[in-house]
Formats: sequence, C-alpha cells, structure tokens
Amino acid sequence: MDTMLWNRRESGAGQAIAKPIVAIAALAARRFAAALERHRQRRVLAALGDHLLKDIGLTHADVACETAKSIWRDIATTEQSHGR
Repeated sequence: MDTMLWNRRESGAGQAIAKPIVAIAALAARRFAAALERHRQRRVLAALGDHLLKDIGLTHADVACETAKSIWRDIATTEQSHGR
C-alpha cells in the first residue's frame, strides 16, 4: 500500500518533468525529419539531367553548391520559417 501512495505522489512530479522532455523529443524529431527531407531533396536535385535543370533555371554550379551543404544546415531557419 505504501508503494501505491508513493507512486501517486510522484506521478504529479513525473508529469511535470515528462512534458518538457516530450516537447524536446518532438522538436528533435521534427528537426531530424526536416534534415532527412532536405538530404533527400538534394539527392534528387543532383540526379536531374541538363534539360531539367535548365527548365527550373539552375546550373550544375547551383546544384553543386546546394548538394555540398551539410544535412544539418539551416535547421533554425527552417523552424523559424514554419512559426515554431
């Protein structure tokens, strides 16, 4: 019975700690997903042929510059642009 009472008392404190941890984990997951999506898009861009690059107004130099960026580049900018 003492264990049950102790668990009830601790559950309030546990919830107070759990909410920020969940929020941090959710933010990390969003940032990681955005980084993976950027990486995927850069790979697709690098695979485009000359005629498609010309259609969208990019050069091979533009593509090389974009694909050379780190997977983690612009995470803060992305978060701010989405209002987070």
